[in-house]
Amino acid sequence: MEKYRSALSEEYWVKLVLKYKDFADLPFKKNPGENQSDYGKCSFFLQKEQSGQMRKLCGEDNLNAYAFTLSALTLTLDLYQENESFLMVSPAVSIDNDVMMFIGASVDKSLTFKDHFLKSREQILQNVRNQEYILENVLGKLEARGMFFEKVPVSFIFKPLQKQASYDKTDITVVVDYDDEGYSIDVLYLRGKYPEHIISDFVASFEVVLKEVIENPKIPIQAVGYFNEGQKQFFKALNTTQKEWELSDKTIKEIFEQRVSKLPDKVAVIYEDQQLTYNELNDEANKLAHHLKNSYGTKPGDVIGVLTDDPLRFVTGMLAILKSGAAYLPLDSSLPGDRKKYMLDNAGARLLVTDSVMMFDAVEFFQGQLVAMDLGLPEQGDEKPGNPETTCKSSDLLYVLYTSGSTGLPKGVAIEHRSFVNMLLSQADITGVKDTHRILNMLPYTFDVAHYHLYLGLFAGASVIHPNKERINDSASFISYINEQQATLGAITPAYLDAIDPEKLDKFEVVFTGGEVPNTHIRDYLVSNGKKYINHYGLTETSCNSVVYSFSEADIDKPELPIGKPIHNTYVYVLDKHMRQVPKGVIGELYISGIGVAREYINNPELTRQSFMDDPFTPGNKMYKTGDLVMLQPDGNLVFKGRKDKQVKIRGFRVELGEIEKALLAIEGIESAVLATQKDQFEVNQLVAYLVCSGQFTVTFLREALNKTIPDYMIPAFFVEIPQIPVTSNGKTDFEALPDPETNSIDSGVQFEKPGNAIQEKLLAIWQNVLGREKISIHDNFFELGGNSLKLVQVLNQINQEYPDQLEISDLFKAYTIDLVSKLIKSKEGIEEDEINSLAL
Repeated sequence: MEKYRSALSEEYWVKLVLKYKDFADLPFKKNPGENQSDYGKCSFFLQKEQSGQMRKLCGEDNLNAYAFTLSALTLTLDLYQENESFLMVSPAVSIDNDVMMFIGASVDKSLTFKDHFLKSREQILQNVRNQEYILENVLGKLEARGMFFEKVPVSFIFKPLQKQASYDKTDITVVVDYDDEGYSIDVLYLRGKYPEHIISDFVASFEVVLKEVIENPKIPIQAVGYFNEGQKQFFKALNTTQKEWELSDKTIKEIFEQRVSKLPDKVAVIYEDQQLTYNELNDEANKLAHHLKNSYGTKPGDVIGVLTDDPLRFVTGMLAILKSGAAYLPLDSSLPGDRKKYMLDNAGARLLVTDSVMMFDAVEFFQGQLVAMDLGLPEQGDEKPGNPETTCKSSDLLYVLYTSGSTGLPKGVAIEHRSFVNMLLSQADITGVKDTHRILNMLPYTFDVAHYHLYLGLFAGASVIHPNKERINDSASFISYINEQQATLGAITPAYLDAIDPEKLDKFEVVFTGGEVPNTHIRDYLVSNGKKYINHYGLTETSCNSVVYSFSEADIDKPELPIGKPIHNTYVYVLDKHMRQVPKGVIGELYISGIGVAREYINNPELTRQSFMDDPFTPGNKMYKTGDLVMLQPDGNLVFKGRKDKQVKIRGFRVELGEIEKALLAIEGIESAVLATQKDQFEVNQLVAYLVCSGQFTVTFLREALNKTIPDYMIPAFFVEIPQIPVTSNGKTDFEALPDPETNSIDSGVQFEKPGNAIQEKLLAIWQNVLGREKISIHDNFFELGGNSLKLVQVLNQINQEYPDQLEISDLFKAYTIDLVSKLIKSKEGIEEDEINSLAL
């Protein structure tokens, strides 16, 4: 009979552990101290009245009181856990307290606390019936099933029932005791593992929860408050961002025209050797704006496309559309025609402002009316046309920008003037921009940051500099140009800063980064050399920039790189999956609210409903669900911790992996596809496509097929064929089981050939270093191996160290194999073929 009971107890505990699986814990330090026996203590007390009330609720029964306090504890711990269910341990009741038993917890948010307590009490009674079966034996049985456990983090001791229990078996021990004065609660914790602020916040929340459920045991769990007044004040202070702006009701058009009246002869925009003053830019925009109004009847609410490769025309076109009262949709000429067509159709654009170079291509994807900015506009009298009168208000649409979409189609973010103006005025305040600044704008106008740079400059009366693509792809030419132009302020992505030499940014006073997590060594270099270094965080859906952090010398050598605090009139919330605010130090999803939130995803009500919602914390505001995971530091700064969904940042662009997967599945012969990311040796994200195929493919074929439907930056660096997609026990993709892309990549379709001379050997080493690949043929196409323009800059820098001043970036775009590059170097250095071969290693 004893053996039979033991078997039943074993089965009970094994089933309980398998059901709840994960152990509860609190956020801990990545590098705990060496002393793992130094315990700190944080406490609170229930006064006689509250203690008496709890004992009355529990019928003066210690087992009920044990279950009651444990239920309040699991409710509090739940706020800190990623999983819906969790485990902890507690000593056996009224017997040898060295025997530990498991406690499983799962907090059903639809219940009242009383219901939750009754569920907990039922489990405790079951535990007591099976408590003589030793915990270590259970762990042994589970290890035999492949489940291994380290030290259990959290234990609970209720001293009236567990008097002899020891406190040093777990990292955190919650101890409840009772005497004539009432209940005392002590939380003992390893100082080396847990930051003090995490424990103090946890204990404060436990106190709030326990006192609240004593006061109202029938309270719905969804209505339980977890924070005391001090904690609430912390969140309130974080979002005390309200500010009235003098220009808050103005449109971008009005702000620009005010600046024109004050600085008419100041240079506004520069592209290579071309430039326009504020007056000239205004005149050009006015001509086009009057034409749009008079000939096409443009008005607020209309969306008009803009397509040109000339930045000055792009700026003129955008301003003209705004002056006509409409909103603009910027398009990139390098996008596939089908993608441009979808954007124009989805936005409801009936006009496309372009230039004569683009018009013949435009008729292939746009059936609306075309306006060429460079073919001459109808005469409008002898006098220059003045600023057009419009009825456009700050609540009207400014622009529509498209970002990658998980449905396989891009989504159009609709931003109003007032949203962007608030961001602009906040950033002008933070950056200290002046009319003496010369602002670098190296991004295309399909990227929201480009609009931020442009309008920041036009607001301040500064000059905005546009280097051409060739310069951007050639670091030496880029540095030379921006120094020649005396650029003093602008955004450069962390990856690009890594690829160039930041020491040569002579005139730069203010450096922005955003879109990617910045590097600590870049931060330390810029700050220690007197540069103002500002990191921006934001999304297209929140008017580009919502959170900002200015680095100082105090940040040097710190491991964390905060994204900062919200800008003016912006509110941030770190929430769990149940929309509860999480404490400091706990990772949650970032929600952003306030005037900067976009109006909608244009003509996409279902996707709008999924991502935008009413702000439950600040009524009257709209809130956006970012999908980004963040953590609040004790000083109120946010730290980025990754993505919740399948969206990633590639070369500064937001990319939905689902969109690439759908593009791959549209290729005949691809049965299944899953996308993953991996960091290259420079800690930059690159895409890996894992494919289940029924046909034979080469990398060249796959890249050409994808190029027809998605932008270049969304094409994976690696394509790997696998027999099937591995899955975990719960049916999700098992990313850990996916093979190494370097050694399992689909064949490039090029015959493999090793280097045949010294130049090729050196080039191979450079390519291997930059691409992070070992096996490379001298005939492999650099771009088909995952190369891009940024990596090409790194290749050129390393080639120039071996063969100074021999090549330019344009050479490498044409000579894209090791063989072709070696021949180009040979021809420029005048080395004969037999000489080359004699140098072979």
